Amino acid sequence: MPEAWKDISGFEGIYQISDAGNLRSLDRTVLNKGSGCTYPIKGKSLKPRYDADGYLITDLWKAGKKVTVKIHRLVAAAFIPGSAPEVDHINGRRDDNRAVNLRWASLSQNRANSHTRKNKSGVVGVRFSEGKKNPWQAYGRLNGKFKSLGHFPTKQLAAAARRKHIQEIMNA
Repeated sequence: MPEAWKDISGFEGIYQISDAGNLRSLDRTVLNKGSGCTYPIKGKSLKPRYDADGYLITDLWKAGKKVTVKIHRLVAAAFIPGSAPEVDHINGRRDDNRAVNLRWASLSQNRANSHTRKNKSGVVGVRFSEGKKNPWQAYGRLNGKFKSLGHFPTKQLAAAARRKHIQEIMNA
């Protein structure tokens, strides 16, 4: 399915965001206030950068003023019905800004789905405990508190339990 593009609210005719999290500027004509002349600007794909917290951001310009915005908030505003104080990355990857990976969430819902950086197991929410019959433990958070999701014989089964937990939180 091709990417869907929508104008960014407040920047209509200047910038667009896609449901895949891509950003572009549009062809337009700009007035040079000093000379009074107009000149064309060719639209282009814009490359976001990372902020200190690992989110993708970009600068949008309008009437000579710059606004720095987070890409995931632009995607949510354009493609996800409703609103809430926060936008949650369902899979925990702060740079995965596809609309299918985002949802509006309350502060508590977003915190319940908080992910830490991958640990030594290579899977968020799964750890290995050597010497146990079922050495792979899945874990998560529920209402801000640590919750063991069980011990499993394989990393794949523990990862599946973690995914199920995340899905349950998303549907709550």
